[in-house]
Amino acid sequence: MKISDEAGRYFKLLGEWARALSKKKYFPHFAIGIFFAAAVVILAIFQGGFGKAPETPVTPSATLDIKPLSIDGNYCIPTDAAFLISLSEPVDENQIGTWLKVSPQFDYNIEKTNNPLEYKLKPKTALTQNTVYSFCFDPVQTANNMPERAASSFAFQTQNKFAVSGSHPGDKTTGVPVNSAIELKLTSDVNIDELTQNVTFEPQISGGKWDKTDVNTYTFIPDKPFSAGTTYKVTINGALQNSTGDSALGEDYTVLFETRLDEPINNRFYIENNNNAFMYGETPVFKASFNDATKSSGIKIYSFKSIEDYAKALDSMLNSETWGIYTKSKIDTSMLKKVFDSIVEVYDSESWYNLVVVPEILPKGFYAAEFSTNGYTDITLFQVTDLSAYAMRDQGSFLFWVNDLRNQVTVAGAEISEVGGRELGAASADGILAVKNNLQENRYSLFQVKSGEEKL
Repeated sequence: MKISDEAGRYFKLLGEWARALSKKKYFPHFAIGIFFAAAVVILAIFQGGFGKAPETPVTPSATLDIKPLSIDGNYCIPTDAAFLISLSEPVDENQIGTWLKVSPQFDYNIEKTNNPLEYKLKPKTALTQNTVYSFCFDPVQTANNMPERAASSFAFQTQNKFAVSGSHPGDKTTGVPVNSAIELKLTSDVNIDELTQNVTFEPQISGGKWDKTDVNTYTFIPDKPFSAGTTYKVTINGALQNSTGDSALGEDYTVLFETRLDEPINNRFYIENNNNAFMYGETPVFKASFNDATKSSGIKIYSFKSIEDYAKALDSMLNSETWGIYTKSKIDTSMLKKVFDSIVEVYDSESWYNLVVVPEILPKGFYAAEFSTNGYTDITLFQVTDLSAYAMRDQGSFLFWVNDLRNQVTVAGAEISEVGGRELGAASADGILAVKNNLQENRYSLFQVKSGEEKL
């Protein structure tokens, strides 16, 4: 152990004093103990006290740079990303862990590399998707409780789940030009061949190819224009994988769009409501919306054989896609009996709609009315009956109220059932029936009412 020169001189004087005293006969032996005790005190003084002096922590002055070892075209990192740390001067891994701030925090390991100025930082578990992680290493500022400098901070966003983030045309878009292209936006890159194999079209499109037109953006250009007034369905298979092969969509993604007709847009019209009911002997009047000054409309009326056939057609129309303009849900009238075919006048009203009046008294029953003008058609279902029923849905129950329109009385004993389902019961003397709301979870609930020969 090395001691200072000043301490050495003190020990030399102590030694000479001890030898001089030892020659005296009266020098007690315990003086030797005093001598050594003094020596220990002097040594402790010149060594900074008894025991080792505490070392002052050293604050690294090095600067740090951190980069992900993997990054995609959107400058996002995978959730299993590792990072390379580069230092301006040597700093051991313990100090890096002490002074490196990470937000949001996660557990990680720091590993040495062959380069003494570089380390690898590896998260112990996968990072959270679509999250920005920030890193800051500024020991001098941190030690002095001062704001970290911008040059010492870094931020990286993790990739979102591999998915379709958008399309053009958008889902359920109408009026799409026939010479359009189809564009898909994804959250990460894909291989063109992989994309081609996992996208299908209905109706089938012959020819055309996919190209990458922007970051994670892919465009399909058909060889020929789309058919006019047609609904197309684009399906991206859930098996589609990203370019690294470590993630797939998981489930199919579909896009529906409707192309524009060649005819002017102002030729379109549609009939308001569906499942209208008219009392026997009443002239059927329909509300219609026209985009031009139409004064007449062709109308064909078909009758159904039974309430069951009518309910099946109504259920099909109500539960089908109704977003399209040109390809609005229709029914097949070829198996129905035509009972009326004529040109009728279209009347203006004081409101925003027009009125189409059928100049024919129809028997009680169930019907489909097909309107046509300027080459475009629309169809609606209606019934002729003296029954009227109101239905109210509340949490846990349905409430029905059945009336006889002709006699203006409630209908006791009217049988109410779910279309295609169970019998719900009979109306009370007040024409009321309340039932538990444990019916089928459909988009629409259809019920039928019977009272003697009357049906609704």
